[in-house]
Parts: sequence; structure tokens; C-alpha cells
Amino acid sequence: MNRLAHAETLHAEDSTREPGRDLVTVAVSLFNYAAFLPACLDSVAAQQHQSLDLIVVDDASDRDDSAEVARAWLKENAGRFCRSILLRHGRNQGLAQARNTAFVQARTEAVFVIDADNMIYPRAISRLKHALDETGAAAAYTQLEFFGSERRLGYADVWN
Repeated sequence: MNRLAHAETLHAEDSTREPGRDLVTVAVSLFNYAAFLPACLDSVAAQQHQSLDLIVVDDASDRDDSAEVARAWLKENAGRFCRSILLRHGRNQGLAQARNTAFVQARTEAVFVIDADNMIYPRAISRLKHALDETGAAAAYTQLEFFGSERRLGYADVWN
């Protein structure tokens, strides 16, 4: 059973208004990544694509203050997003369920998933959205690039 211990909407536009076709949801899965989360969220806020919803799903982090870091960041940056939500699972359910929780809460067809220990380039979402719009494809995804102590392109295989 999927249970949420806590759901908090930190900023929302008028709920009676339909989201625009250009709106994209960014879903951030979080589990004990408080140290990485601000850089991840900063990279989301820096997107050239302006029309964004943000959903952070904390999958019952228990070794750090991930949820508090997320809450503080979202509160400070809520104005950047059409809607920003922090959801918290009552018990750890794994990455797939964290993403599924975000999919259920998204109000857009286009949902970009990112883990809290990753970052994205400023034009990533605009390029992915353009690819979807131009091709009619059901999905588009990025190439991984390792950074930090190891700098190289990641796995180029088809995403499964």
C-alpha cells in the first residue's frame, strides 16, 4: 500500500486554472541525500524552460535531515515554480515508488525525473520538451555525465 506520511504544497497557482501545454513537472526522488539536494534543486531552478512544477518525494529519509533541507529550499524558492510540493512517504518504498508517487501528483503529461544526487544543465528541460513536441514521442531522456572526481560521459545505452 502506498501511504504518504506528509504532503505539503508550498506554492500553487490557482487550482481552477488548467496547466498550460508548456508546463513540465520535475520530479525529484530523495532518500538521505540532504548534502546533494540544494545543488540538484538549484540546477532545476536554473532551467531556461520557465513553466515548471516541482515535486520532491522524500522516501522516508532516516539518516539525515533531507526533508527539512527540502522544505527550507522549497519555501525559499517557491516563487520560481507554478507549483512546488514536498511529499514524504511514511516508510521507505524505494526509488520506483517515489517516482510513481510523483507521477500520481503531477498534473502534466511531461514529467522529468531526477534523483536528488544529480544535476542538470540549464537547457536540459527545454531541449527535452522540444524533442517531445517535435517528434510526438512518449519519452525523452538525457545522457549521464559524471562530475566531481570523475569527469566523463555516462552510460549511452537505451534507458530501461
